[in-house]
Amino acid sequence: MNVALSADAIRNLPLNEKEDSHPGRERLAYHVYLSRFFMDYNALSGNEKQEFLAMYACNNNGGDGENDDDSDFNSLDTPPSPNLMSVAGKRWRYLSVDTENGWEQRTAWLNSRPIPGKFLAVTDGVYCDNSAVLDSMSLDWARMVSLFRSCITRRQPVNRTSGVSVLFGREKVNILNQTYRRFEINELIRLCLFGRDLGKLQQDEVVLRTKKTCVIHIASEERMRSLFTKEGLCATSFMIKQCRHTCSGKVNTVKNGKHCIGYILNENENGNVWKVQLATNRICSLTKPAFVSKEGTYNYLDPTDLPGTRVITEYWPIRLLL
Repeated sequence: MNVALSADAIRNLPLNEKEDSHPGRERLAYHVYLSRFFMDYNALSGNEKQEFLAMYACNNNGGDGENDDDSDFNSLDTPPSPNLMSVAGKRWRYLSVDTENGWEQRTAWLNSRPIPGKFLAVTDGVYCDNSAVLDSMSLDWARMVSLFRSCITRRQPVNRTSGVSVLFGREKVNILNQTYRRFEINELIRLCLFGRDLGKLQQDEVVLRTKKTCVIHIASEERMRSLFTKEGLCATSFMIKQCRHTCSGKVNTVKNGKHCIGYILNENENGNVWKVQLATNRICSLTKPAFVSKEGTYNYLDPTDLPGTRVITEYWPIRLLL
């Protein structure tokens, strides 16, 4: 394993498969270095790996955390051991300025390469104008409405999802008798629904956002209709045989020790009270639980502190993971 590559040698390293297929164009030099480091390390034999690690006096505590932002590099199918990561970080910290510049220049070159599969112009033989774009969007929206209709109007067999758990960001959700679907969404439709940079969503609806994913909680039937109605076609409200099927968040309520399920119709202008239709068909206004972003949970009122008052003790929002 070559531990002393010059800046020129780094710039002229042959392009490997992972560098060639990586979709990111905002990689950091440290991540490019890590990817190459682990690729070279994996090419060593067992004895060579032991000899290489023996060259470095690494304590058992692993790295010092100086370069812990390693979520973007694409190196191994399995994460490296803490000891190996410590060696990689130590080598990086002791690189000469010239060698580090070599990795910076290689990274700049990798980031400047065209993204595989990304169209930069309309291909020959394809005529595209506004009508073609609109026709494509209309077709995609009709397909999405059809998918939502199936989810909302057809009861999903319990045995198909009852034992399934799904991660929505940091939250692990047991599906049980709820409906769950995974599907792809056209980027233009996504912009129409949520706006650029999710600008059409309210602040408390985006409960978690990272570079790659976003977790959204939608509460009311009215809000779902507002977001998912385009050009007069709604994806969350259907009339079938004089019965309207809709989509909304669900709550468990308690009053005087008695539980009752309810469905959220809408919220007031201040955004702190929900109008809820109970399973008994009674409609009442209830205080909206506050979301604690650091813990990823909701704060509920204690029904024992408010005898004679109906309060929400559990909330199941419409969860979207983008």
